[in-house]
Amino acid sequence: MKKYLTIQGLALLLLFSGCELLGIEVKEDEEAKRRAFLVSRTWKAVNVLNEGVDVTSEFVNFELTFSSAVMTARNGGLAFPNSIGWQFGFDENTIERDDAVSMTMTNINEGAYTYRLRFIIPDRDSRTVGIFGSYEFRLEAK
Repeated sequence: MKKYLTIQGLALLLLFSGCELLGIEVKEDEEAKRRAFLVSRTWKAVNVLNEGVDVTSEFVNFELTFSSAVMTARNGGLAFPNSIGWQFGFDENTIERDDAVSMTMTNINEGAYTYRLRFIIPDRDSRTVGIFGSYEFRLEAK
């Protein structure tokens, strides 16, 4: 009985002291780190593709900034609203915009702040060409 209480006490101590002692990352801490990373930088477009076609010239002086709950785009064209809410999605590389657009952001240059941001804007009425479709932004920290 004494051995059981000791093990139970140790388990409770580990639970309340945090999972970091066991090498398990806490999701909230990781999300806070990723959020701080995004918020601390302004992102510029180096290359932009729409449906595989280079449209970088349409995003001259594009800038994307994040606050804790809002992303703001300058010269976002038809791909980004001027300002919109955001949150992390189901995994560490997914950003969900409040307009139901899910974006995947992956690091393409370890050690440098260069990311690929991919997303699809669904064609809601099929009457407008060039607004909807798949986008890929290659972003660098300014």
